[in-house]
Amino acid sequence: MTAKKETKAKFATFDDMYQVDEELSTEGVPIEWGFNAKDQPIKLFIAEAGNKNHQKARRKYEKALERSRKNKSRYELIMAKIVAEGVLVNWENILDSNGKTVPATIENKVAALDKYERLFIDVLEIANNPENFRPVDADDAEEETEGNSETSSDGQLNTEDT
Repeated sequence: MTAKKETKAKFATFDDMYQVDEELSTEGVPIEWGFNAKDQPIKLFIAEAGNKNHQKARRKYEKALERSRKNKSRYELIMAKIVAEGVLVNWENILDSNGKTVPATIENKVAALDKYERLFIDVLEIANNPENFRPVDADDAEEETEGNSETSSDGQLNTEDT
């Protein structure tokens, strides 16, 4: 992951500042996560935290989450279920230890999020950054196709001209 060129966005109104692309918000933004053992690009599709699917999952597990507050491992498992159902929309080219593709089922996403705390944190970091879900205008789209899309440690999508 590389550092993003510092640019200050100019906004005329609050509407401009807080506008969200609803499709990106619920269907997720593709994040390149490196390459697997077969040299295929690994992609995670991460939706915005608080989108309608995320809210639905939070309501679904609300009581179970409350009951598990004193049991850390149970609480983290329920949080992984919420993120798997509402935020981590999909993935591509994830392989198991035998080199077979791991489908992005709810069960597999929950298992990965529960096992790898750093993955859980990274997914939420990206999902909580509104910059990742702004509508893409023509200038931004052109820059995106000219550069490599990456994510910095603050969860913001980056583009770097090559």
